[in-house]
Amino acid sequence: MSKQDCRLFLQRKLFVSGGDRLLEIIESRDRLSAPIAIDFCNTHVLCLSHYSRGFSERYSDVDLRVVDGFPLYRIMKFQWEDIHLCRGPDFFKKVLFDSTTKSSHYIIGGSAKHCNAIKEKLAKENSGSRVVGAFVDVVAVDGTLSREQEKVVLSEIQSTQPDYVWIGLGTPKQQLLAVSLKNKINCKAILTVGYALDVVAGHKKDAHPLLIGLGMGWVHRLCQDPKRLFFRYLKYNALFAFLLVSCGIRGKLFDEA
Repeated sequence: MSKQDCRLFLQRKLFVSGGDRLLEIIESRDRLSAPIAIDFCNTHVLCLSHYSRGFSERYSDVDLRVVDGFPLYRIMKFQWEDIHLCRGPDFFKKVLFDSTTKSSHYIIGGSAKHCNAIKEKLAKENSGSRVVGAFVDVVAVDGTLSREQEKVVLSEIQSTQPDYVWIGLGTPKQQLLAVSLKNKINCKAILTVGYALDVVAGHKKDAHPLLIGLGMGWVHRLCQDPKRLFFRYLKYNALFAFLLVSCGIRGKLFDEA
């Protein structure tokens, strides 16, 4: 990975080179080595990394924070032209259905229905990808597995030897679980994708490309799940605005990585 792949925004190093480059980096890795931990970062995650000390300390162990949120993308575009948005659902679909490389996948999160739906889609599209296992049990709020749960997950990953481990549990649970697992398993990458599991499984529709292009994908999601997302958006958008102003005043809004 080159220096040009990342930029410093709000004092956090973010990967800005897009999905093709991200896939290239992952595919160059050895499946039998410790994985690279990748998070698809939005304003919610970025704010937690500043305002939640417990989360921030553990989130620092994530290797790549990919620019996923449209507000991050648009603001960074003011400073740098070569910024690419890479949404979790788009990258998940790209790896599963569009990649020319045959790959195996282990999924943490969702439900058995999610995993079966993804397997059926892969079979229909004759993709070279295959889902080799899944863990759909309830995970604690702090992203930790019980001793028995961890034993099951580690055993299944060791026996199935996936190239990719995908975690779709929502923030902050999925990021915390990813960093706790990354030094205990072998694969190419462990990625936190949240909502992408619902989209790829067909349980929820993704926003229309036109809405996404206008930066209004969040409206689509809010309409799908208003009770859960309304106050989250209200809180973290306000915190993000405050973070922008405070870092801007201190001259720490942008920097080269």
